[in-house]
Amino acid sequence: MIGRTVAATTLAASLVYSANAQPPQHSAVQCEITVVETAHGRLIRPVAQAGRAIGGAYQLSVETVGDGGRSQVSQGGDFSLRAGQRQVLGSVSVGGASGAQVSALLVLTWRGGRTQCVQRL
Repeated sequence: MIGRTVAATTLAASLVYSANAQPPQHSAVQCEITVVETAHGRLIRPVAQAGRAIGGAYQLSVETVGDGGRSQVSQGGDFSLRAGQRQVLGSVSVGGASGAQVSALLVLTWRGGRTQCVQRL
């Protein structure tokens, strides 16, 4: 489960930023969580990139905590990447309630490996 300790961040509407945790350089698959501020909240997108052709599975968990309560969204599925390919695996929209804290965890698994990224907003 994603922890409750998150830092709130206020950003301009067009700002895009990515996960602060990067996998080791020798990892067959790298992950990233991109976030786009929209007029209605935030669009969170899990991203995978591979140095070689590979397939596996992803699991994205997003938790939002605010004055209105707590919500948790999970999304997952399979992925297949060509060598050098960067692919958006899905997306989750979360509301833009003032002061809401959002935490996202992306886990990528494949035969013989696993990596993860965390993004706190």
